[in-house]
Amino acid sequence: MTRYAWMLQQVPVIIAHLRDSMLPIAATVYDRTRVDGTREQPLPFRLEPMQDADDLWAALTDYGNEIARHVHPSPYALVTRLRASTQWHEAGDAAHTITAWLIANEERIALLHPDENRETAADVLFLQISQLLNRYRITPRRLRTTATRCLLCGEVAVHAEWTIDRHGAIAQTAQCTVCLRRYDPEEVTLRGPAHLPASSQESPPLRTHDQALA
Repeated sequence: MTRYAWMLQQVPVIIAHLRDSMLPIAATVYDRTRVDGTREQPLPFRLEPMQDADDLWAALTDYGNEIARHVHPSPYALVTRLRASTQWHEAGDAAHTITAWLIANEERIALLHPDENRETAADVLFLQISQLLNRYRITPRRLRTTATRCLLCGEVAVHAEWTIDRHGAIAQTAQCTVCLRRYDPEEVTLRGPAHLPASSQESPPLRTHDQALA
């Protein structure tokens, strides 16, 4: 699993966490608060997670639409008008679809000619992912590469892992899951998973932008 794929797979996780963080600040306090003509009713939801969800969704779709200009077909989810702060389930499903499409086309995306708008959109998205993981203390999924052979015990059980440190920076490590020896990434050759050809994908065909707008 590459760093690119690892980061993208965190997006649905973050949206789900923001949904839970948006829930009533303190239901018991809110329920006890008497609302009358002289007192403004307090908001029952946290506003910051709602805004963060909308910002993350916008960053994901902005980057996705930049990629969709070159990689076809693209998912219909990119042209749906959603507000992640209010349509949590739809946004979560759409985020899964978009990130899966981006990951499946990672090799094609890497071969695209440099483009300032696309690179800016990517920077904004990946910066938001790192910052939100750190801000909300979200435990990222532990996604690993294909295993390689351990130099100590000989088992094919060394994986690369990417983690977010307390400053929001991304760090790569490698460890054998059998003898637990930890490696610097430069010590071993770490292979990402092979990408399946499009013909072998069992997922339903994606609707294109043209089909969606027709």
